[in-house]
Amino acid sequence: MKNIPARILDVAIGALTQANQHAVYYDPGMDHWTDMSVLNAAMAGELFIKAIVAKEHPLLIFRDLFQLDDPVNQDLKIEHIIEKGKTYNFEHLAKLLWVATGERLPDLDSFEKLRKARNAIQHFCSPGENVDLRRLALSSCTRI
Repeated sequence: MKNIPARILDVAIGALTQANQHAVYYDPGMDHWTDMSVLNAAMAGELFIKAIVAKEHPLLIFRDLFQLDDPVNQDLKIEHIIEKGKTYNFEHLAKLLWVATGERLPDLDSFEKLRKARNAIQHFCSPGENVDLRRLALSSCTRI
């Protein structure tokens, strides 16, 4: 359990690296990289926040701790947590960070812009040409 924050942080760094790569490099055939830069930046932000919260206690990232109860086993096992646990949605992470640590996101506006663009791309389509997604991904990575 004590290694969970570091493991989350490692994946967050990987997502941030990909977000930067997808935002900066562009060639024909890589048109989707613009959208991917936003998705990866959002994933990185989500994981960085979860790593910070998990440093307080790894179970704080789960939204319904009572669902983790396993009557068959006396001890709470990591495999069971991975299988049954449901973490907080992206939209709730700024509040979770504040409740768990007393810290607020330094730029909530960037978080909201990234969250909305991520939701549009992931659940429907790219938010349109009037939004500079590359700039949004790069600036969000430095502000959140």
